Amino acid sequence: MTGKAATKAAKLRRKRGRPALPATDREPNGQPSRRKAAMEPRRALKLAETEMEVRSTAVQRRVRHDNIVAFRDRSGRMVTAEEQALDPRRGYALGLMLLDGTITKDQHDAGIRYAEEQSLYLGLAGLPFPSVRAQNLFAVRGASGEESDAQAHRAGRAREVAKAARNKLLAVGNIDTGRKVEHAVREVCLLDNIQARTWPAHMILLLKQGLNKIAVSS
Repeated sequence: MTGKAATKAAKLRRKRGRPALPATDREPNGQPSRRKAAMEPRRALKLAETEMEVRSTAVQRRVRHDNIVAFRDRSGRMVTAEEQALDPRRGYALGLMLLDGTITKDQHDAGIRYAEEQSLYLGLAGLPFPSVRAQNLFAVRGASGEESDAQAHRAGRAREVAKAARNKLLAVGNIDTGRKVEHAVREVCLLDNIQARTWPAHMILLLKQGLNKIAVSS
């Protein structure tokens, strides 16, 4: 295209103004279509529906896996299997053992505290987490945005607390018993071993001894 022709083409484009919208992007009255804007709430609704379907599937899977059945509570209210499946305590070993009636609430709370203390120490010290639950516990209580000196001090304090908790467990009974108690508590509280629900009676006893020791020491 010659320079003269190019100039004429440019002038022609300027006279035409902005390119016309396709017919599909206009309302019958000629105004710009609002369909795209109208689609956003629909997309959000569809996304919400998909999330609800995924959640419902997960709940039903948990109901089947844990053999959860509906029951009436002391007030006579029917507690559905789905409602029970949504209980956050069903997401970790210690909570499941509480729901099973294997441990008491005080023992459960002591185990949670032990897991939080150990996870905090591991996270601040930059050590690997032994389980996803331990990592999640640190994410809740971990430090962020602190100066290096402050974080170092906090890490030192966390190490002392974690070590003291382990020593309390190791002090239960004789040396052999103490090691077994510490192992049982670590398996359930920190490693989140779901299989602990099926432990034999003597292992459950060791776990309870450890949790009781932590509970009375707090």
